[in-house]
Parts: sequence; structure tokens; C-alpha cells
Amino acid sequence: MSKKYVSNFVLFSVGYILLGILLIAAPEHSQRIICTLLGIVLMVAGIARIAWYFIKDDLSRAFHNDIPFGVLQLIGGIYLMAKADAVWSWLPVIMGFAVVFDSIVKLQHAFDLKRTGLGPWWAILALALATAVLGVLLILGIFGPEVLLYYFGTVLIFDGAANLVTIILLSVRTRRQPPGGEDENPQ
Repeated sequence: MSKKYVSNFVLFSVGYILLGILLIAAPEHSQRIICTLLGIVLMVAGIARIAWYFIKDDLSRAFHNDIPFGVLQLIGGIYLMAKADAVWSWLPVIMGFAVVFDSIVKLQHAFDLKRTGLGPWWAILALALATAVLGVLLILGIFGPEVLLYYFGTVLIFDGAANLVTIILLSVRTRRQPPGGEDENPQ
């Protein structure tokens, strides 16, 4: 497992936890704050992508469509900030799909651990199934508006924490594995 993958996974998970805490701690302001933060991130990414096209002077970037994607990111960021209320109405559904997708990633990690005989694959499997259920409930939108923000925040905190547990279990178990691929003390 590469260090870049681990650091991105941890950063992503901490972001989920922080967003969840924000939703629970300040539900009346969190919609605007989250849409503004996401808008700023998209705008910066769009500007960086456009700038990268002009800064990078080689043909490897020639067919990567940096300018159109950068402009789309820039427009998306502006839209997120300008129309936070409209965006917020469908954001929990999109995040629900993200949580379900994330649970599928954890599911694969569990099966990978089981296949290699490394570690407590069943713990990651349980986390994957739990986050999948939470994500599906978020997609279905069965909660009223007064409960939705708290539920949404709770789901993000749980999924972020489940990701951190998953990456810790994977890192510990793969570090113990000798170079030949066989586990020193199979369970």
C-alpha cells in the first residue's frame, strides 16, 4: 500500500469527520459553510488546472482537456457558492452514494485481507456493511429535515472513523507481512 494512498485516505477520512462534526455542531450555518468550502475547493482546483495547462510545457498534457475541465470546476465552484440552498437539497443524496461507494471499497479491502489470510478481515467487512446501510438510508432520504442534518453528520463521522480503522488495520497487517508475501503468524 503506497504512502500516497494512505495519506489521501486519511485526509479524506478526517475531512468526513470534520464535516460531520460541523453538521452536528452548527446545523443552522453548516449548509452555507459546507457549500462555500466545497465551492472554494472546486474554484481553486479549476484555476490550478487551467494554470497547469499554461505552465506545463510538454506534449504529455496536450490531450488532457485541462482548460475545459478547469472551467467546469470553476463554474461548479461559483454555482455551489451562489446557490447553496439549491445544491443542499441534493447534496445528502450525492454524499449517500459516496458513502455507499466508500463502503464497497472497504468491502474489497476486507475480501483482499481474507484472500491473503491477513488480519481481521471480518472487522472491515462489518464496517463496510454498516456504512453501506447508513449510506442507503441517506440516499432514500427517509428522515425529515429536522433530523437529516444530524443523521448526515453522524453518517459522515461514522464513515470517516470506519475508514481510519480500516486503514490502520490494513497498514498494521501489511507491515507484518514479510517480503515473500506469506504472513509470519497466520491466524
